[in-house]
Order: sequence, then C-alpha cells, then structure tokens
Amino acid sequence: MSFRKGIKLTGISMRLSHSIISNDHFFKVGICTLLSPELIDDNFILVDMDTVLAAKVKKLDTRGKQLVAFISNDIDYYALQSVGNVLFIDRKRKVNEILSFLVANDMRYHYQIKFALSQREYQILDYMHKGYSADEIAALMGLKIKTFYAHRRNMVLKLRVGNRISLYRNIARLESACSQQA
Repeated sequence: MSFRKGIKLTGISMRLSHSIISNDHFFKVGICTLLSPELIDDNFILVDMDTVLAAKVKKLDTRGKQLVAFISNDIDYYALQSVGNVLFIDRKRKVNEILSFLVANDMRYHYQIKFALSQREYQILDYMHKGYSADEIAALMGLKIKTFYAHRRNMVLKLRVGNRISLYRNIARLESACSQQA
C-alpha cells in the first residue's frame, strides 16, 4: 500500500487527503483525523483560507465535489462570493460542529458574516483591492474624501480588522478579492 502524502509518527503512517488545500500541516492532519481521507477525497475540496490565496481557490476544478472554505474573517467570505457553490465554515468551530456541518449538512454552523457591507462599501473594497488610492477612489465614485474615510472606517468596524492598516494588509493578502463582483 502506497502512502503518497503521508506522515509517519513513531511507526504509524497516516495518509493525508489530496483534497485539502492548506499550507498548514496541522490543519491537514486535524481534518484527516476528524474525517477519513477517503470520505474527503470522494466528496469535498476543503480549503484553509488563512493559508491559501483566493486566486488559487478560484482556479480549482470542483466538478462532483463540494467546495468548503474554512474562513476566519468576513474579508475571505467576500473574496469567494464570485466563486459560487461554496460552503463557508468558521475556522474556529468546534470539532462536533465541523462534523455536523460536513457530514449531516447542518447549516446552523454555516459561516455568518457579522455585519454586511453596503453596496457602496463593497465597491470601495473592490477599488482598494485593485490598488487605487483614497483620492482616486473618491474621484471615481464621486465622493468627498471625508465620505470615503467614513466608508473605510465603517468597513474596518464591520469587518472587525482593528484598523485601516490591518484592512489594507488583509486586502493585499487576498490576491484577487472582489474584482468579479462589483
């Protein structure tokens, strides 16, 4: 029996699923311990959005499998909205909740955005992702700069990122966030 992607701990081998997309080895091992690699490979593509760029997820071939994104913030949720047919689960969920979500389709554990962005805020998020400056965004949208700052402040609060620097850092991490949704 061949273990392509396996780990060996004190003489015990464990096959890891090739349908888990993550750069976090402990995430992969944890999910494979929770669910069998065969169950995962036959039914799901599981993506850890804390370690994978949205652009990579958008290129995945998901035919015949359910794409499940483990996310920890609303920015990742907005980044994958254009993909369609994605189930979102909070990365911080308990083991029994993850099992209920994946095996029993219990939608109580589906990721819920905390505060929805307005259409205007979503447009601003898209422009910010594309690299436009505050002045350029205000001019493109016909806003006064102080109105832009108010929208940006509201986005920081709604997305719970702490401050504008963290907002920009998270936007840059996404690679291609909302460009297909605006």
